[in-house]
Amino acid sequence: MSEQPEALDLPVTQLDFDARNPRFMDTFGNTAQPDTHAIERMLDEENIHELVGSIGQRGYFPGEPLLVTPNPKSSGRYIVVEGNRRLAALRLLNGLIEKDNLSASLIRVIEQAEIRPSYVSCLSFPKRNAILRYLGFRHISGPRRWEPLSKARYLSELISTFYQNLKLEEQLRVVAKDIGSRKDYAAQLLTALKLYDLSKNRNYFGLQRLSEHDISFSLITTALSYRDIIDFLGLESREDCIAQNLREDNLKELFAWMFAQDQQGETILGESRNLRLLAAVVSSDIALAELRKTGDLDRAYVFTSGPAEALTQLLDNAATQLTESSEMVIGDVTPDDSHLAQIDRILKIADNLQLLIQRGIQQRKRREF
Repeated sequence: MSEQPEALDLPVTQLDFDARNPRFMDTFGNTAQPDTHAIERMLDEENIHELVGSIGQRGYFPGEPLLVTPNPKSSGRYIVVEGNRRLAALRLLNGLIEKDNLSASLIRVIEQAEIRPSYVSCLSFPKRNAILRYLGFRHISGPRRWEPLSKARYLSELISTFYQNLKLEEQLRVVAKDIGSRKDYAAQLLTALKLYDLSKNRNYFGLQRLSEHDISFSLITTALSYRDIIDFLGLESREDCIAQNLREDNLKELFAWMFAQDQQGETILGESRNLRLLAAVVSSDIALAELRKTGDLDRAYVFTSGPAEALTQLLDNAATQLTESSEMVIGDVTPDDSHLAQIDRILKIADNLQLLIQRGIQQRKRREF
């Protein structure tokens, strides 16, 4: 059989979504109605309104054919390996999607369409494998780049399809060459994918208010740029995509800090730039213990310089807050009895703290002598 693609005009009704598409693989595997769920995902994330409107007014551009391959499970049907978003738009225009799942604005776009292509230009490849390397150029090194999770899924499929019999180092080298990228970048994506898939298979470790939509794959990938986080997870390096010595309990904690939200929708990590703070905290036993106890990353970071420095910082912060309180009282604030009760409590804490510090100084002096 020739490996060259064949140009065809195919009915939209004979085209199926690709359940192995790197962008929607998780979607297709999570429901008994994968096509409906995939459409919903694209409506939420792929800005399909604009595409529906464009095709509905101008028609389908034949110079950008869908890349398809015969569906081995259904004679006469084809799987769209490249162009699932366009297929979704064509299905919508042809009334092949239940309106119950559509927004009022999208229904208006569909109703106003002047063109509803029932046939579409396709390039049919005899096997799906023949399209894979093309996808790598187009979506990883080329003009329409995928997000990191889709890139990682694609790399994993490349390995399982073409390079399964090679040793790991050689696998990483050749797939990096296929996509025109560096070996360490490919390995870091695959390592992050290992962590992502493991957490998903563990139902995100049972963490409350945590689902697939809360997980940022890019944040996982970025976290692997920090040596201390790599060590905390038990990985050899950011290229350890086998993760043989992974500490799952620590991975659970990392996911809790990065992704689990409180009642206000905030995470312990907060912004991605705070990963440097988290990396410092997990490298310090005392700071890590503080984070586990309080769930306060900024407070835990204070302890990374050691207990004495942490105490100095905390006392400085307390003095600053008391000074600011004094300035407020001098200003327009009218104090009441509740404020006085708080001051009494602070004084008692300060007296007790003074005794503890004096006792500590005396014990240190006795040890020195």
